Amino acid sequence: AEEPLHVGALIGSGDAKVQQQKFADAVVFFEKAIDQTEDEMVPFNVAEIYFSRGETDRAIELYTLASERKPEWQDPLLKLAYAHLNKGDMDAAKTSLEACVAVAPDTTEGQTASQMLQSPAFAN
Repeated sequence: AEEPLHVGALIGSGDAKVQQQKFADAVVFFEKAIDQTEDEMVPFNVAEIYFSRGETDRAIELYTLASERKPEWQDPLLKLAYAHLNKGDMDAAKTSLEACVAVAPDTTEGQTASQMLQSPAFAN
């Protein structure tokens, strides 16, 4: 049976692959690390890779996980909104933007979310 790798080693290997622009390889290491740590940064960083590669559904799952692990963190909430917008899901995007403003109204992300909510796209 294969020994479970230390989460730091998995993340280190993933980071090395990112540096080499080998994103598909990096994701393999990061995906293994997600279940071995409660750290919110791991799913967030993997979501960033997926989103940049147009794999929005998996990005949404991982931004959601990052947000569940650290509910007061505004970054995954704003990214969730972008991912939902990318899919054309205005209701989910609005919910994420509102959550971002609620947890961090005075941050850059919170102010961005607030401005986005004032756009005609969300007027209903």
